[in-house]
Amino acid sequence: MDLGGFRLTKENLNLVDIAHHVKNEFFPILKDRQLPIEIQSPEVLNYRGDKRRIRQALRELVQNSVKFTPDKGRIDILLSQENNRAIISVKDTGIGIPPDRIDTIFERFYEVQDSTLHSSSDTAFMGGGLGVGLSLVKEIVISHGGTVSVTSQSGKGSTFIMELPLEEV
Repeated sequence: MDLGGFRLTKENLNLVDIAHHVKNEFFPILKDRQLPIEIQSPEVLNYRGDKRRIRQALRELVQNSVKFTPDKGRIDILLSQENNRAIISVKDTGIGIPPDRIDTIFERFYEVQDSTLHSSSDTAFMGGGLGVGLSLVKEIVISHGGTVSVTSQSGKGSTFIMELPLEEV
């Protein structure tokens, strides 16, 4: 990333298929934790981008939601198209992000909480991490010409939003 971003291999893809693929990757963990992921989308949302990188960005956002949402919570992936942009949102009922930390969460090696509070699992509630996931998401989205943002309320959850410009596919 430090040497000028990513080399993208752009291809025509369906963002809805990517969302279902990511959901299926987490299915065993989600089932054990009674933590459903629901996808709300049109049948097809065509996009021209790097399939591997877009999937990686969505996976990072879902993994964060899995880590910071207690058992029996909820995660939603919402896909839509607005103003010539593909919108991918990951919304959870997790612990949320304190308002004074929102501006720093996309920085490399930054973690919202003290790592001593993490469990030893990467995907269990409050699982560990290195603080690189959200900065990676930001770099992937920027390399596609898009933006990433978050809204959050402590104790109520967070919504991460990737906005990607649509090209003709």
